[in-house]
Amino acid sequence: MTDDDDQATGWEFEAFKKDYLARRCSLTLLTPVHAPGGTIKIDEARCLENLPDNRTSTGHDPALRREAKNTPTEEGITAPKKPLPRQPRWTADDERALDRAFQRAEADRAAEATPPRNEAVEAAKLARNAAEPSHEGPAARRGGAETDSDHDTEPGPSVEEHFRGMLAIKKMSGDGNCLFHALGENTGESGACLRALIIQYLRENAEAEEDEEQVQAWLQESQYLQSDPGHWGGDTAIIAFTRMRQQRVLLHWRTPNGDILTSERTHSDVDEAAQRGPHAAPNATEVIHLWYNGRDHYDLLHGPTRSASLPSFAA
Repeated sequence: MTDDDDQATGWEFEAFKKDYLARRCSLTLLTPVHAPGGTIKIDEARCLENLPDNRTSTGHDPALRREAKNTPTEEGITAPKKPLPRQPRWTADDERALDRAFQRAEADRAAEATPPRNEAVEAAKLARNAAEPSHEGPAARRGGAETDSDHDTEPGPSVEEHFRGMLAIKKMSGDGNCLFHALGENTGESGACLRALIIQYLRENAEAEEDEEQVQAWLQESQYLQSDPGHWGGDTAIIAFTRMRQQRVLLHWRTPNGDILTSERTHSDVDEAAQRGPHAAPNATEVIHLWYNGRDHYDLLHGPTRSASLPSFAA
């Protein structure tokens, strides 16, 4: 390029362009943003013009955006969520309190399920217990005291009338061995000797009993009778005698209202042997009848003939 005098001059285009644009030009941008005028004008100081108040270059109001953020969405979920309350911790005290509550509830339920007591039934039960003394334990129905004459004054028929003359009372000595005197009367054994034999049999054969309770009862009875010659024999000694001799024993007594009752006091092994025939239990056909005064003494009931010919009278 040359000047008016046709002198060559140098010209740098890039420098000229920068100077021209900086001092003489302004820039207007056409943008697709949502502004009211549809345009944004940027001057040399890079300032934004033609924008509405409180709006961004996109045309949205920040306040509206904040409001929309805290507004429920279409799915009904609000944001932000409130924090959930913390659940209390389960402690050992809570566990014990729950157990006590269950126990009280169970006790109340059991009380409601218990049927009311029937006084008539209870009275009948007491009457039965009074009529027949307990067979349980080694001390049941002990006897050994001196005889008395209460049989003549007790209500109800006499023994002879009840058994129609087939049995009568034979008094036994009340020296502490009246039971053993009655058991050995038919064989002529003394009460003291038979007592010693029964004590030995109780001790040596207790383990043969099937029930553990009976095993202990036999051992206790042997110790009781062995410890003092004055100790009276009772129901356990009778049962042991029947097994030792393979012989039946029937016990008779009078109730408070005058009735005479009978109970079989024979060991179950003797009954089973008798069912197999006379060869298994030859003495099972002979019955010893004992009379108990209901308090403290045994006598023997005997008849005009041998016991084998007498009825059993078992109730």
